[in-house]
Amino acid sequence: LDPQVRAGVVIIPFKSLNVAADIDLTENSSLIEGSKDRRIGFGAEKGFLSELISLRAGLYKNIAEGDSNVVYTGGFGFRIFMIHLDAALGYDFKEREGMASISLAGRF
Repeated sequence: LDPQVRAGVVIIPFKSLNVAADIDLTENSSLIEGSKDRRIGFGAEKGFLSELISLRAGLYKNIAEGDSNVVYTGGFGFRIFMIHLDAALGYDFKEREGMASISLAGRF
């Protein structure tokens, strides 16, 4: 595997709001032969009820492929004691393609 280098910054204007931006500093091979991947992304996360619930929204674009579309993302998370449940969605409106993920984690 080739190394991937990514840089980012986060601003926390309020205790329960994070605004972030990141970019791949290296161009990488993708799983599609002949295609390259280098992404730039922006997003925000807002926590509610003492961070028990989190809502997220953002977007990213593959800047290695000039004709790539912007993918819009969103998600939410629940924290109950040490258990974290997260769901995320992404959608490319031009291609009408979507993706989803769910994760469950324990923190101790």
